[in-house]
Amino acid sequence: MPISSHFIDAGLKVSTNVSLANYSTMRVGGTGTTLVHATTEEELSKAIQITQTQNIPMYFLGSGSNTLFVNDFEGVIIKIETKGITTIEEDDTSVLFSVAAGEDWHNFVTFCVNQNLVGNENLAYIPGTVGAAPVQNIAAYGQVQEDTMVSLRAIEIETGEIKTFSKAECDFSYRGSIFKGELKGKYCIASVQYRLQKATNYTPELSYHSRYESLKDFLPKASEPITPKDIFTAIVALRKHKLPQVDESGTLGSFFMNPFITKEHLLKLQQTFPDIQFYPVDKMQYPDSSDPELQNAELVKVPAGWLLEELGFRGKFKGNVGSSPKQALCIVVTGPATGEQVLDFAQQIRNTVLEKTNISLRTEVNIIDETGPREL
Repeated sequence: MPISSHFIDAGLKVSTNVSLANYSTMRVGGTGTTLVHATTEEELSKAIQITQTQNIPMYFLGSGSNTLFVNDFEGVIIKIETKGITTIEEDDTSVLFSVAAGEDWHNFVTFCVNQNLVGNENLAYIPGTVGAAPVQNIAAYGQVQEDTMVSLRAIEIETGEIKTFSKAECDFSYRGSIFKGELKGKYCIASVQYRLQKATNYTPELSYHSRYESLKDFLPKASEPITPKDIFTAIVALRKHKLPQVDESGTLGSFFMNPFITKEHLLKLQQTFPDIQFYPVDKMQYPDSSDPELQNAELVKVPAGWLLEELGFRGKFKGNVGSSPKQALCIVVTGPATGEQVLDFAQQIRNTVLEKTNISLRTEVNIIDETGPREL
């Protein structure tokens, strides 16, 4: 009995032998034998239960904006297509929402801004779904997803039970959470609760940090005071200006995370790269790392994009795969290519950075091969 029959018998919509390139914004990949569309939390639970019973690999897919399919995938892809933004409570100063995991993140931010709510406007135009936002703990221009997140509901894969995680239990770190660490592969996020502040007493200091000087050019010159909508509009314009767009080429956005290094390491690099960019960080921003050197030392953050540009990768191509002329940190595909070719190019970048700077870059994207997630 084909695995797809089990899902069909349960009333679930199934696509078979799909081109994975159509389910990733990188536009590469082989074939997926079974893709299940989960449009409700009940369907999501059913899909997980059936896949668990059959004891085959599963991968949860949102918008595909952070997934590189290297080749074929031999398991079940559960595509989370749940929708809904529900008001849980409201008072004079804030509103608490429950948002389905399959909701588009940018649409949620737009929804909040249009209601004159403050707290996530700097996270506008980040591709992906709401369910993926806590896993990655997305951040941009001084705001972090965890700033407004209150809790989330997740399905335990092994048992099918629903568990509520508080913000503290998510163990957030720079571009990380417990769902990328200790609980990786053990839960599927079903919905997330966010509390946004009403903009009655709004001041731009709530969301605008002066170290991001590039934002100034995109803010309205004559608008006083600056509104959340102004910030939102400026962020969208800036990201469109600085980053490759999926209607122009295949891309997953930033392929690598910004590395954290010790101050001693920075001093050594400054001998070779006197103009190296870096930012101070506090303990709350530290990466999820088992490296005791990083856990106990005073760290700085180095922009990976600056490193790649300094090392000559911006606009560099090998065939139809290369580093975007707009932003060196973004690998793009401009024509026919394979997932293996993207992976090879990423490995070339990583090897060069390690050789020249002794920095080991960590990938920000999910790399999926025949049986599931893998590391570069």
